[in-house]
Amino acid sequence: MTWGSAPDSSRFRWHPVQGAVRAAEQIKQHAERQYYEAAQIQRQIANVDGAHAAGELTDQER
Repeated sequence: MTWGSAPDSSRFRWHPVQGAVRAAEQIKQHAERQYYEAAQIQRQIANVDGAHAAGELTDQER
């Protein structure tokens, strides 16, 4: 083994970390799309309004 080959072999140790980072980025993007989706927000507002109308939430909780 020569000194020049050391970085090449150590680079493979980072592959699992890079895969985990890539997966985390994809999960974050998916979560952000769901969080900001207009239909999802409207459903949540409707759920809160329904709970308020049913007396399950006070004005302050709403």
